[in-house]
Amino acid sequence: MPWWLLRLTAGGRHAEVLAAREDGEIIGFAYSLLRADIVYFFFFAMEKDHRGQGYGSKILSEVRRRYAGRRIFLGREPLDPGADNYEQRQRRAAF
Repeated sequence: MPWWLLRLTAGGRHAEVLAAREDGEIIGFAYSLLRADIVYFFFFAMEKDHRGQGYGSKILSEVRRRYAGRRIFLGREPLDPGADNYEQRQRRAAF
C-alpha cells in the first residue's frame, strides 16, 4: 500500500504516518497507532538504498523525542528459519 494511501486511511487521532525525507524525497516512513500512553509502530520501512546508513536510528531517536512519556512498540515478523526472507528478518530483529 503506498504511504499516501496509509495517510488517507489513518484519519482521526488514532493513527499517524510519519515520513522521512532527504532532499525533498521520501526515503522511509512509519505507520503508527496511538492509544492512551502507547504508540505502536505497525509498519516502519526505509528505501532499500538508504538502509544500513543510520537513518532508521535517527528516525527512532526523533520518535522517542516526539512521544516522550509514552511506551513505544515496534512490531516485526517472527524469526522463522523457514521463511523466504529469514536473513532480512534477522537484520530487522538486530535493529
